[in-house]
Amino acid sequence: MYRSLAYIGVTAPIIFYNVWTLFRVMMNRLEGIRYVLIVVSAICCYTILLILNFLVGIPIDYTEFVLFLLVLLGFSSLLNYRSNVAFMKIEALSDELLKHNEMKDEFLLKTSHELRTPLNGILNLAKSLMEGAQGPLKRPQQEQVILIHNVTQRLGYLVEDLLFSSNQMTGEVKVSPVEVSVAVINEVVEEIRSVMPKNSQVRLIADVDLELPTMFTDELRFKQVLYNLLHNAIKHTKCGEIIVTAYVNQQHMMIEVRDTGSGIPTQDLDRIFNAFYQVNHQYKKEGLGLGLSIAKNIVEKLNGEIHVKSVVGEGTTFTFTMPLAVQEQVINEQSAALAPYPSTEVLKLNLPLIYKGNDKKILVVDDNHVNIKVLADALVLKGYTVIAVDNGFDAVDYVKTNQVDCMLIDLMMNGMSGYELCKRVRKHYDMLELPIIVLTAIMKHSDLLLTLQVGANDYLQKPVSMDELFIRIESLLAVKQSSIDAIEVEMKYLFSQVTPHFVYNTLNTIIGMSYTDMDNTREALYCLATYFRAKLNVHYRNSFVSIEEEIELVKAYLYIEKMRFGDRLTIKYDIDESIALMIPALSLQPLVENAVFHGISKKPEGGTIEVSVQREGQFIRIKIYDNGVGIPEEKLQQLLNEESSRIGYMNPLKKFKLMKNASFRLYSEEGKGTTIVILLPGGGTA
Repeated sequence: MYRSLAYIGVTAPIIFYNVWTLFRVMMNRLEGIRYVLIVVSAICCYTILLILNFLVGIPIDYTEFVLFLLVLLGFSSLLNYRSNVAFMKIEALSDELLKHNEMKDEFLLKTSHELRTPLNGILNLAKSLMEGAQGPLKRPQQEQVILIHNVTQRLGYLVEDLLFSSNQMTGEVKVSPVEVSVAVINEVVEEIRSVMPKNSQVRLIADVDLELPTMFTDELRFKQVLYNLLHNAIKHTKCGEIIVTAYVNQQHMMIEVRDTGSGIPTQDLDRIFNAFYQVNHQYKKEGLGLGLSIAKNIVEKLNGEIHVKSVVGEGTTFTFTMPLAVQEQVINEQSAALAPYPSTEVLKLNLPLIYKGNDKKILVVDDNHVNIKVLADALVLKGYTVIAVDNGFDAVDYVKTNQVDCMLIDLMMNGMSGYELCKRVRKHYDMLELPIIVLTAIMKHSDLLLTLQVGANDYLQKPVSMDELFIRIESLLAVKQSSIDAIEVEMKYLFSQVTPHFVYNTLNTIIGMSYTDMDNTREALYCLATYFRAKLNVHYRNSFVSIEEEIELVKAYLYIEKMRFGDRLTIKYDIDESIALMIPALSLQPLVENAVFHGISKKPEGGTIEVSVQREGQFIRIKIYDNGVGIPEEKLQQLLNEESSRIGYMNPLKKFKLMKNASFRLYSEEGKGTTIVILLPGGGTA
């Protein structure tokens, strides 16, 4: 009896616990409750049968086996139900994610389109202002508008990348496969190498046999893929080498880009081709993470494949394939564009090549004579004057001694690269004075080119579309002309503010002399006529005059003042008559008048005026000295800081500041006099 009670005491809690669990399940209405009910019921029945068998000896035979099968059936049904529910949830989530992904692609596409419209509007408005459509802008204003144009253009390139990526996802990217030589690989590598920093610890090597068969691909898209892979390798390789190789495997060209950079973790290899995905490196992430995604989609669109192998700390190898060109695929089309790679036909031109045309002079610099011939012929047909050379050294020598309106420069040249040539030209001419268009094989808005700051106004990708080239040239020439017009307007504004002191003083002197000395009166009237002739000529011809004319005006003015001051004014000239130089009209005479009026006339005993024009190295030095009362320190600082309202000094200063490489210096000591020194570049021989 005691044993039976102990058995009931042990099994009863188990039964109550199962019943309580079943009750809770039913109350909470959990999923799969019917399957739980089968299991719990079977366990309870089996427990009751065991108790009865133990207490009264009722045989259970095969009942326990049947109940065990019921428990297994309940558990398997429950697990099957829950797996089906989980699968349905996952499927629903997958459908929802796909819809969200489609919505994301649609959002990017629409956003890119919507952004492109106002950006194009800003670009066109900035371009219109640069070209002077609403009137010429002042120089600082033009520089600010150019900055707005360049920043907006950079943003436009980012929008283009987003739009291109969105079009890839929707399958709207179009390609135009043609027969392409493997020499294009060397060209892209050479151009990237030419713009890499000279102190770079990364060596870029191309190991490509030019005898390999041609590929059947879209040349521009192929260059985009190769550039994206090389740019990615350069970003992640601090030191070592990047090697590009090509070989044939069956009916495909295999192109490998191998670097010794930081490598890619194994867990990231399957995701690096996803749009916007970037490997988590220690250093700062750059870009949008679209480069590899774009490369993969282009390769697949061109019937190729792309793979990656990488070891962290050792480097990465990207391999992509391009189909070989077969005879029936080759399309023989004549194009008016530049040869994208060296022609097998040797053409040797007699350089410098000069074609006379209109007054707009274009300098072409390319070491490929075939490209020179194609460009020169096209430009001549448009009426331009064309000068062509095949190296940067001749180009630098030419622009130093000749006026050029626009330069077309090939980025990759032997001896001096287009990058180096741009830097040398910019030492003498800014972007408004001499526009430069760089012809490049890599993407025209690539990050590599945009970060160079070489001073090029624009980039065009080869093969060059002549219609696009002409549009760019005309736009840049219009910008340059607008800059010249702005200087003219500012000069005329300064001329209109010439001080009237000289006119009043001269008339008073002539009136006084007319009663006693008719000969000197006639001479004074002649000098006054000289002044008015110079003043009136400003409105009918160029704003610059020869230094000989300006000195003639200075002498006429000082002649009159000499008659007025008599022995109180001493005049000394030290002028090199052989100097031929163009200077702003009415720029020296106001300074001399200022020296007489504010310096000599304030001293009772008078003083001396010295005017000197001499050579000083590569410059022409113009010196105006007086030993008058000098300028107080406070007023001197106002003049040096351009805060003075004295137009006799400020107007000439502003005129000379508009001249390139001109310097204007003022020295004065109160009680001792004032010296003005003007240094102007160049100057020929009369």
